[in-house]
Amino acid sequence: MIKLTHKVITIKMTVGVPKEIKNNENRVALTPVGAEALVAAGHKVYVQKTAGEGSGFTDAGYVDAGATLVDTAAEAWSFEMVMKVKEPVETEFQYFRSDLVLFTYLHLAAEPKLTSALLEKKLPPSLTKLFSCLTVSCHC
Repeated sequence: MIKLTHKVITIKMTVGVPKEIKNNENRVALTPVGAEALVAAGHKVYVQKTAGEGSGFTDAGYVDAGATLVDTAAEAWSFEMVMKVKEPVETEFQYFRSDLVLFTYLHLAAEPKLTSALLEKKLPPSLTKLFSCLTVSCHC
C-alpha cells in the first residue's frame, strides 16, 4: 500500500500596487475584487492612492476590499511583491532591489535600459520572466 501525503506551503506576502506613470497608461494592475481575493488568502495589499482612478476604481473600493492605501510610489514599491500593468519606466528603476518580486509585463527587447537596471539590481529573473509570461500568455 502506498500512502501519499501532500504538504501545503502557504506563503503570505505583502503586495504593493503603485499608480502607473507610463505615458497614456491609465489601467491598474489589481482591481478591488483582486485585492479582496488576495486579502482573503492572507496577503496584505497596499495600493497607492488614486492608482485605480484611470480604470474607474475608487480608493474606497480598495479600502472596502481590505487593502491599505499608501501615499507615495516609494511606499507602494517597498513591499515584497509589486504589481504593475506595464514595464517600469526609468524613474521607477530606483525602487528595484534584489529581493523584489516584480509582477508585470516585460518587453525587454525594446527596453535595454530596463534590462540593464533589472540585471544591475539582481531581480530574480526566473520570477520576473514567469510572471511576465503568466500575465500576457506568452510562450516561455
